[in-house]
Amino acid sequence: ELEGQGYQQFQCSRDRDGYYWRFVTPSVRLLDSQGRLVATLGADFAFTGSDGSLLRAKIVASEATSTHSRLKNVLFKVTAHGKKRGQLSSFLWVRRTSAKGGIPQTVCSSSHLSEVIKVPFSATYAFYR
Repeated sequence: ELEGQGYQQFQCSRDRDGYYWRFVTPSVRLLDSQGRLVATLGADFAFTGSDGSLLRAKIVASEATSTHSRLKNVLFKVTAHGKKRGQLSSFLWVRRTSAKGGIPQTVCSSSHLSEVIKVPFSATYAFYR
């Protein structure tokens, strides 16, 4: 298990139903119990180990509900491993739990159209073989 700290990035967008915050990407540092950087989570749900190993993942399951102040718990399935073998190369699943923050608390409106915001976020990530 690793503690994730960072932000979720959103952009104010509009469609035929109105204005909404569109999720863009996470930017999360994954730390061990001593606070050392083990990996990062970035665009397209790519987990990159501090040794250069890489996992690409997609969300395959999530809680039925979330709240206005926290993201859902989710299960990622690894879809690809990077070419370099390393600390992340043997994992097949990643579970995100205990999320705090990560949800925009401001209203997306015409005056914010195309604006990008970074919402502070933390969660626990567990890696499984």
